Amino acid sequence: MKITMDARAALWYRGSGMGTYSYQLMRSLYLLNQNNENEYDFILPQGLCEYAQNPVDSPVFQSLSCAKEFFWEALLEERVCPQNCDVFHIPHNGIGFPLKVSYPVIVTVHDLIPYIMPETVGQGYLQIFLEEMPVILEKAAHIIAVSENTKKDLIDIMGVAPAKITTVYEAAENIYKPLQKQAVKNFLTEKYGITGPYILYLGGFGPRKNVSGLLNAFAELCRDIGDYKLLLAGKHTPAFKLLVKQAAKLDLGDKIRFLGFVPMCDMPYLYNGAELFVYPSLYEGFGLPPLEAMRCGTPTIVADSSSLPEIVGEGALKVKAGDSCALAQAMFGLLTNKIDRQELALSGRCVAERYSWDKAAVQTLRVYEKCGLST
Repeated sequence: MKITMDARAALWYRGSGMGTYSYQLMRSLYLLNQNNENEYDFILPQGLCEYAQNPVDSPVFQSLSCAKEFFWEALLEERVCPQNCDVFHIPHNGIGFPLKVSYPVIVTVHDLIPYIMPETVGQGYLQIFLEEMPVILEKAAHIIAVSENTKKDLIDIMGVAPAKITTVYEAAENIYKPLQKQAVKNFLTEKYGITGPYILYLGGFGPRKNVSGLLNAFAELCRDIGDYKLLLAGKHTPAFKLLVKQAAKLDLGDKIRFLGFVPMCDMPYLYNGAELFVYPSLYEGFGLPPLEAMRCGTPTIVADSSSLPEIVGEGALKVKAGDSCALAQAMFGLLTNKIDRQELALSGRCVAERYSWDKAAVQTLRVYEKCGLST
């Protein structure tokens, strides 16, 4: 069977959930195909196509590449329409769906946030998503959802038939694992000047992520525990400026640090060095950062919203979404009880290990075979 995948997000969007998904699925499918049962064609940006021949060891994939500024617009401007394939897979919500095809097209839908929380989405992407998604879901031969929560949204909001959707879970990458404590301490001190205990958040700063609620909870926590800092890692966006102002109003001073962009290779050190990882997001289609933290053995707290309870299971502490007081109490409880932290860290690692890109590749290949053989 000849399988083509639009893998451009693996480079254009590496470091995001969608970019990680594209790269790891491409890599795992390649490794699964050692006997050349199938023929794969991974579509990459112009000038980098040679890396598609071996996406496992190519250094271009190993670090966080600079995200293309107008990623979604580029997908529409450069719609690809492969020739002579049995199955075509678009892993980034189906955006860029070819206009005319004679073969089955499979799309992976990560979330329906533009329908559920449109006020949290940029206007450009919102318009593209609302215009494209109904057509994508109608024309797709099959849909892969990254969680049961996303599958339910597809059924309830878009009216997609359950039989047309298969849930295939993502996983944390293998770089996320427990590291030697002294090595972590030395690295963080030398590169980031981080000393002393800290709570970590890693991700975006838009309203959906509810970092504002985390700042309020941390300010409340500081009234009871004064020894911890809050580190926030992520690319500075317009929403970031509002959070800086909020931190100043809360008089957090040097108790909070905005680290800005953090290279992927540094992220395992940040997770490993944290006393807690907190992810208060109001809505996620999957939610990779909590799984990454859990795989590193870092006690994790998440909001009890959308897909997060489904993904973390018993491996993380869940608090009511949007409730800053409950979040402050949860952080206080874990920080003052070493045994609870250790038990949660162990449980988190066990849960995170259940997810695997090898499993995801096998399940995705079954979808390819089902669609490819039925035409």
